[in-house]
Amino acid sequence: MSASEQPIVHTPGPWRQGGVKELSPTGKCREIVADDGRIGLVYGTTDEDCKANARLVEAAPEMLYCLQRLSPVVNDYDFRCSPEGKVLSDRINVLL
Repeated sequence: MSASEQPIVHTPGPWRQGGVKELSPTGKCREIVADDGRIGLVYGTTDEDCKANARLVEAAPEMLYCLQRLSPVVNDYDFRCSPEGKVLSDRINVLL
């Protein structure tokens, strides 16, 4: 079984942001949590950086869902015939 055929396993979403923790005067982290516990921590030098990083991680389950639904469309022969379509299809397949 190739890497692309391996099932994607992760903590089920939804994921959401938890509290902010001060690490030092120049560092902060924010928890990412799921219904069944903490996923991890994201870091930033400012609270704005920390929130932006957390939003990206928080969106991961939904982004994966969308990519999985798009994959059959972008792998269609007609779509892949254009240079832009092939690049997009290849990049989505790498992510999945």
